[in-house]
Amino acid sequence: MINVKKVFNIAALGVFLALFGGCASPVTNPQVKSECMQEGVGAPSWVCKPQVMNGYSSLGIAENYKANPAQTIHEALNNGRTEIAKQIQLQVKDKINNFSRVTEISSKEKVDNLYASIAEEVKPMNITLEKEMKSWISPSGKLYVHVIAPKSTSDEEIKTAVKTSYANDRVTWLSFKSKEALNNLEKEFGVTMPIQQQVTVAEMFRTEKVTQSSVGRNRKK
Repeated sequence: MINVKKVFNIAALGVFLALFGGCASPVTNPQVKSECMQEGVGAPSWVCKPQVMNGYSSLGIAENYKANPAQTIHEALNNGRTEIAKQIQLQVKDKINNFSRVTEISSKEKVDNLYASIAEEVKPMNITLEKEMKSWISPSGKLYVHVIAPKSTSDEEIKTAVKTSYANDRVTWLSFKSKEALNNLEKEFGVTMPIQQQVTVAEMFRTEKVTQSSVGRNRKK
């Protein structure tokens, strides 16, 4: 006899995963022979090893799927996105460290400020995920979702974060006054920064700015 409630739960998982992360292919307690064990039963291999080639990946885990499927799926995807955001931020940190070594920046504070400025723009909800996500429900009702962000789209999101940081935090970026330093940053992240349209005339009057084209012109002798 068909268990109507179980069929409904499986269907609901597919619908909600589609709403929150794209088209889903749910797998509920599959009978698999695997070295990956959870709660005394065999689980899909990705539950134990979520890593993938050419992408950032994580496990989105949430409790009590049976009690509230919609809320559980939402929580699992949020947890997965947050973990991927941390991985991308580590990638940003590696690039900043490479930049500081090449440019020989002596000020650790400047480097830390730059990292914080860019990492702040890497927001979990802006991360693009693959549309098809695998899922598995443990015997206790814990939901596992294999959350994957393709590297190609994530790299573009890093570039966007860099440009947003540049636009919103000029104080940090302009602390690297060397043109060589900015060029090295552009190479490290694979971006081209917009030309700075304004320059400070005097440090003591930070609000007094003129365009580059007017600097040095119309000076009376």
